[in-house]
Amino acid sequence: MSVRACGCHPRRPSWRTSTHSTTAPDARAKPSKRVLGAHRVFSANNEVCAPLRSPHVWMSSPVLLIEPLGTVLHAVKKLGSVIDLSIVVVGQGQNGLLMTAVLASAGARHVIALDRLPNRLVVSSQLGATHTLHVEGTVPSHADEVAAVVSKITGGRMADVCIDMVGHQGATLDLCARLCRVSGTAMLFGLPPAEEHDSMRIRFPDFFRNVQYVCSHSPGMEMFALALDMLQQGRIDVRPLFTHTLAFTQFISAYEMASNYTDGVIKTLLTFEERDEDGLAGRCVPCEGEHRADERDERSRDLPSKRARQ
Repeated sequence: MSVRACGCHPRRPSWRTSTHSTTAPDARAKPSKRVLGAHRVFSANNEVCAPLRSPHVWMSSPVLLIEPLGTVLHAVKKLGSVIDLSIVVVGQGQNGLLMTAVLASAGARHVIALDRLPNRLVVSSQLGATHTLHVEGTVPSHADEVAAVVSKITGGRMADVCIDMVGHQGATLDLCARLCRVSGTAMLFGLPPAEEHDSMRIRFPDFFRNVQYVCSHSPGMEMFALALDMLQQGRIDVRPLFTHTLAFTQFISAYEMASNYTDGVIKTLLTFEERDEDGLAGRCVPCEGEHRADERDERSRDLPSKRARQ
């Protein structure tokens, strides 16, 4: 089998092939152990690739959300029991919607979803949000209005937990702390752009109210296994997130639509219609070229063998 794999991560190289001190609590990725990941553009030799079993099932199934759902489950586990709690979820993108669904199914009394795009809030309600708040414009300019609504919903108590799914320094982070009750919990899930912020600030008023900050990062493999089980067993319905289906040849259009938030897009499924004898797509649109199996075989022969690299 021959494969040319493409993938990238814009900021953090942590899970590349190297000796890396990982923070993930997983026995298979202990500190200083060599790990393989996809956080940089790379070409993979066929010795480290394996074909998907029944790829047509995987490419059309909610199990595509194993990774993001696993990160959400990791975050919710950190909170402990959420039964009877009032929880605000700031940001209803892919992960925010998954967070809303998990919290609703876990027994939270109030799941208050907040976003700037009305179409996302429609899906929030479908996934179990008890209340939705549409914020127009910038978050800081509407903080008083949002706080007043949350106060009304919770009978003046404010939120037990507020989860920042966005990670905007000085906006969503501060808003989450403000929406928490005294000694409430502000969970930091979204990451601010590393090139713009090298630190996170805490306001003195939130410090004086004993707001507890909880960070969520680096889930272990057991969370992804749990996510797979939940999706395969139908215990969480993520189908409302998939708003569009396009052929892989429309890759650029799909990304433009996602970047510009047009046509009510949330999650787009790209289907592979052209396949070679290995069942793999023969065209790699992001690389602006056609990579046939024989071409990939030729490139893979030029790569050093595993024995030579060692």
